[in-house]
Amino acid sequence: MKFNLFSRAILTKDFPQYGLKHGDMGVVVEHIARPTEEDGYIVEFFDAQGQTVDVVPFLESDLEQPRSNTILTYRELDRVA
Repeated sequence: MKFNLFSRAILTKDFPQYGLKHGDMGVVVEHIARPTEEDGYIVEFFDAQGQTVDVVPFLESDLEQPRSNTILTYRELDRVA
């Protein structure tokens, strides 16, 4: 398991179907162990006020650990209709 529960995870690419972009940070809320395929994670994303934006499943390869040489950004959320 690459990510611990309730740890931060960063998206490695855009997911326009969810209005999420490369670099968006969420919190891992569930690990999905798959013995013959890549593990997955359920990640919860929050807005700047702490409200849940979405809870989405991802493959482990869609996520990376936060690094110390990075900075958080602030952007408008692209809402999906």
